[in-house]
Amino acid sequence: MTDRDQTRATAAFQGMSDCASGFRAWAGRPRATCLTCLVGGGALTAALLLPGTALAQAVGDPPGDAPVAYVDIGTYLRYEDNDPGDEEHVLETRLGAGYFLATAGQRLSFEGALVLQAQENEPVLTDPSVTLSYAAFTRATEISVDLSYSALDLADRELDEDFDAEDLTEDGGRRERVTARVGLVTGRTAPFGTETELTWRDDSFSDGAIEDDETFISLDTTLRFTLDPRINLRATGLLSRADTDDAAGTVDTVHSYGLGADLLIDRLWTANIDIGYRETETEEGGVLTRVVEGTTASFLLTREMRAGSLSFSATRDIATTGFEDTFRLRRVMTLAGGAELDMFLGAVIFEGADPIAIYGASYANDILPGSRFSLSFDRSGGVTDDDENVIRTSLSAGLTHNLTESSSLAVDASLSQVEDASLTGTDTARVDLSLAYRYALTEDWTLAARATRGVLFEDGTEEERSTTLSLGIERRFSFRP
Repeated sequence: MTDRDQTRATAAFQGMSDCASGFRAWAGRPRATCLTCLVGGGALTAALLLPGTALAQAVGDPPGDAPVAYVDIGTYLRYEDNDPGDEEHVLETRLGAGYFLATAGQRLSFEGALVLQAQENEPVLTDPSVTLSYAAFTRATEISVDLSYSALDLADRELDEDFDAEDLTEDGGRRERVTARVGLVTGRTAPFGTETELTWRDDSFSDGAIEDDETFISLDTTLRFTLDPRINLRATGLLSRADTDDAAGTVDTVHSYGLGADLLIDRLWTANIDIGYRETETEEGGVLTRVVEGTTASFLLTREMRAGSLSFSATRDIATTGFEDTFRLRRVMTLAGGAELDMFLGAVIFEGADPIAIYGASYANDILPGSRFSLSFDRSGGVTDDDENVIRTSLSAGLTHNLTESSSLAVDASLSQVEDASLTGTDTARVDLSLAYRYALTEDWTLAARATRGVLFEDGTEEERSTTLSLGIERRFSFRP
């Protein structure tokens, strides 16, 4: 639907496994562990890197033909206490840079980041990431390429919407990921157009991670037919293959195709309809062991209102455990004073299991000048990678306040919980609290202090506790080369 259409704009092609091994050879070569190398490496990296963490902001501000470059530097003292576990004292420098160029016929961006640290028995260079994006386009056609590499500790990755219990309990291991996409869009201004994306991804796990290495490749294409400004029809197709390096040598192959339509009914009402077929074949040791197939469908009806919108959606997905039906009624509102409210209520029905009620709401508002409060709650159901039906609950609250013209304070709290819907597994929950303070020392340099506390529970019993304190200075440079 529209969400997928919006995300299809980037695409890229990866060289294949030799590119992955090349990155890994660079990231994993022997390194010195002295503080002199830390400082010298930081200066060298700052001089050479043109990738960076500030690139996303550059993309939002059209720079015209002139290129824009960013360099971020931050040095921190960090203390971490883990129970069970050891205490850690770390001096680390975070470096990031970005380069962006846009003309009438092409876009180019190059970004990257890494961390240099002084810690006994640990590598100096950690968490490297590099992303290269390029697109050439005309009024009707665009071809785009994305290449990326990242290596990070699994405990530092952010939760996505479909998090599992393993995502909450993961406190060790490392993942290296190489991703490539190539995309082609044709007929953007014509009655007939196409969107095609080829994706290749390689995940490699180490240092005690419980996940298995995996190579994934997919080809996704959409044919669009614009019969009228109010009627868009489409035909979709997907072919993907995931090779997992586990004991059984599991290979999952997915075939999917369908038809859809986007309809502008009148000035207030719109509808999006899709219906298709999906088949997943699982092989173990070269032998076909399972085939899961079925009809997929989705329907979204939206009415624009004076202060927001009202929508109803119904979807059917096919998981390895059978069908999964989701029904949702959603209301989005802009209240007096600029407050934003988003609410939904619905149900999830699994094949062979009881229905699960789902509901949620989010609220954000500037409660005082210089102060913003946000609150969100979400309860949903889903199927994990291990074919388990679960209930996911997320609760978060945050407050940011400008203490003075040069200082600010931010407080955040969150709860993430995974319940086994069969009532035979383990319920897992994690609570995280954080307090951050920032003070502008000068026009360019900022003092940053942060304290966090995380607690892990299993079946209501506390299993792990971690506390982190950090203090450092940061600076961001931006210029036009």
